[in-house]
Amino acid sequence: MSNLSIPETEKSPEIILNSDGLISIKGKAIPDNAFHFFAPVLDWVTEYCKKPAPVTKVELALEYYNTSSSKILISILRNLDHLHKTGASKILTQWFFETDDDDMEESGQDFQRMVSMPITMVAVESL
Repeated sequence: MSNLSIPETEKSPEIILNSDGLISIKGKAIPDNAFHFFAPVLDWVTEYCKKPAPVTKVELALEYYNTSSSKILISILRNLDHLHKTGASKILTQWFFETDDDDMEESGQDFQRMVSMPITMVAVESL
């Protein structure tokens, strides 16, 4: 399985998907058409889940995201949650947020409640 890398733009996050077990989404997620933008990401995650690495590290460091992007994010997390539930891969998920951004901290906690795998909340000075 090949890796996938999508550079950050003003409206879309940097995405790094590594078959060795790294899934990283960082930046703003407000693309005009989130379903179109994230389609290759969802396809990659679906394929990855068929033959995952023993440990999968998930890094989510979003400055902002829109509603349609949140739907994609929960789809990604639910796919990974299935790996967690079956024990196919140990999922280590981190949700990064700026220390003074209560909304993003709460968003991470909301996502945390939607899945059974643990999501570690990580406060940082800046993203």
